[in-house]
Amino acid sequence: MVSILFFLATLVASAFADGYTCANIMRNPTQNLSEPYYYPETWRENMEPTKYAPNQICNWQINVPEGLYATVIFYKKTDSESGIKCTYPNGEQVYIEDNDQNPYKFTYPRFQIDLQVGDKQGEFSFKVVWSEYPDGRSMYIGLDGVHSIASVPTSYYTTVTAVNQVMLVGFSVPDVPLALLRQSAIYEGGYTNGTYLGNLVNARSGQIYSTSNKLGVYTFGLEKFINQTVFMVLDSRAKWNSVFDGRYIIVRSFDFNRQSYAQDTTETFVTDPNNQMYFKFNVKYLDTNGPTTLDVNVYKNGVAVFTATYTATNPPLPFPNGILGDKMEVNYQTYGNYTQGFQVDILTTKNGDASPSSQSPVSTPSTVTMSPSTLTTKIITSTKSDSPTTFPTLAPGASTTIGTGATRGTTQRYESTTKSGINKFSLTTLAIVGFVMLV
Repeated sequence: MVSILFFLATLVASAFADGYTCANIMRNPTQNLSEPYYYPETWRENMEPTKYAPNQICNWQINVPEGLYATVIFYKKTDSESGIKCTYPNGEQVYIEDNDQNPYKFTYPRFQIDLQVGDKQGEFSFKVVWSEYPDGRSMYIGLDGVHSIASVPTSYYTTVTAVNQVMLVGFSVPDVPLALLRQSAIYEGGYTNGTYLGNLVNARSGQIYSTSNKLGVYTFGLEKFINQTVFMVLDSRAKWNSVFDGRYIIVRSFDFNRQSYAQDTTETFVTDPNNQMYFKFNVKYLDTNGPTTLDVNVYKNGVAVFTATYTATNPPLPFPNGILGDKMEVNYQTYGNYTQGFQVDILTTKNGDASPSSQSPVSTPSTVTMSPSTLTTKIITSTKSDSPTTFPTLAPGASTTIGTGATRGTTQRYESTTKSGINKFSLTTLAIVGFVMLV
């Protein structure tokens, strides 16, 4: 008898030591929005993340009703476990990094957290806070189909209207962690309940287009940390490569200011036919690791009137240059080297008065920064799923409403086609019950 009790007690202790076993959960906002939702519910952010049991699969579907957004902080300590991800409302899956506590922002109608782990134990907890959008803080930008408009983060909800469709291009921000830019959301139709299109991290790696002629942007307090250009909007039919009097252009490599192999860039800018402009440029940043080169060429009537190749031994001039012409080429080539890229500011004018520095929408030094490269490891943390996220069907009798009528403060378990891992504690409990019945 004693040996059997000792055996069962050992099983119970082992179950707790193995960590929690999660179930598929659907969660609505808390009754009081000032009260966060924690998982596990007994965990708090001043504690170490809770251990989870190995060999299990589960997910959490978190509803975000109309008029609300969710702020989520993940607390993850694993051996770079790749099976813990979150899914945005547009179906984009993102790998959750270890020890990354920069907040995520999720919008209507819901997001999902997935845990699919192997035989290694780890620690994972999270905190969700639902909030209402502030009232009456809106800003409107109208695009004329020709000009582009750059923007810094603001406390206002920004609605952009175009003649055709809105195209949004994101920028990297020097000395700012990329994870900080995910505190943003881009919406279809210019209102917060519109279809979620992505955030500024997505816009940095590729343009985001509206399907209508309106697009909305909200940056969730990002203006407290960044006072530099983070995105530019223009009409989808505007010609990016066409220049006109007073146009200001920031040309950057794809992965600017981050160590990367993907920095090779070629851009060409032209005036209207039979028209000439002063091309004034300033090389603001240039990483010339190894044989890396930056070529700048200006042409007039098909003839090169200015040509320069900048390298580690031939740095650019520390002041703006103005050359009259009808075409300008910027070509940055790394020849397979790891660099942080480049930035060239360009201003086109009918006369020679202004300079890129005086017209710049951000405050930047007038001298070029030359940077040697140091080799670091770049980890890809975001992947676009091939198909929209599908959410499992709720158990009979459970509510599926996620609009303004969603019931707050409710947590529901549901069955999905993917079963969660075996709950060792449950099996142990059954063993104890069976033993008691036999006695």
